[in-house]
Amino acid sequence: VLTKGRRTALPRQQTLRAAIDWSYDLLSEEQKAVLRRLSIFAGAFSFDSAVAVCEDDVSADPCDAIDELVLKSLIAVDMGADIARYRLLEVTRAFALEKLEDAGELVAASRSHAQHLCNVFERIEAELPLDRAIGDAGHARWIDDIQLAVKMSFSTLCDPGLGMRLLAATASVWYQRSLLDEYRTRAEEAIANAGDLAEQQEATLMRLWHSLGHCYWHTKGPHPDVARAF
Repeated sequence: VLTKGRRTALPRQQTLRAAIDWSYDLLSEEQKAVLRRLSIFAGAFSFDSAVAVCEDDVSADPCDAIDELVLKSLIAVDMGADIARYRLLEVTRAFALEKLEDAGELVAASRSHAQHLCNVFERIEAELPLDRAIGDAGHARWIDDIQLAVKMSFSTLCDPGLGMRLLAATASVWYQRSLLDEYRTRAEEAIANAGDLAEQQEATLMRLWHSLGHCYWHTKGPHPDVARAF
């Protein structure tokens, strides 16, 4: 999609990659950095989330850069929800993600993204009892980003502790999307690879084992693993 086109057209119109590359070259360095960083989102994101993953390492105040990227149609905005949702079109995201990797910024972006998700859902968790109901169905929209962040925690970041923290905070979302088998696999992987569990926060471990116990019950029935987890 990015590399096939008409050879008789202007260079910037021959391929989609050339068109995006031409637009990218017109951006300021700060706008380029913000676009690269926002490619780490797998799905739609709020303005606050965009700022959160950019402000620490990319810009002290990325708001203007985000607005400019919207005006240049490099970021799409959906105003139909309760709050505006931003997203990169798939071809734009693929291009920007390549630029992110080429710039050597993938690890920093992945960590910022994962930590932001932890912060969002830990705030939600703090307001709810441990044996809460499934939760707000609107949170299910985060699943693509949660799956990506958990995957990156185990692979690129080599930080199963961060993956454990993510899984502990986002269990309700996996339940909403009926992804119990995947959740169980990821949670078991996190526990197995976290090293000395005594070094992990007790609250995180408690929430993870609690969620894993319910997961065992729903996927295995009255199995010894249920009692072990609880």
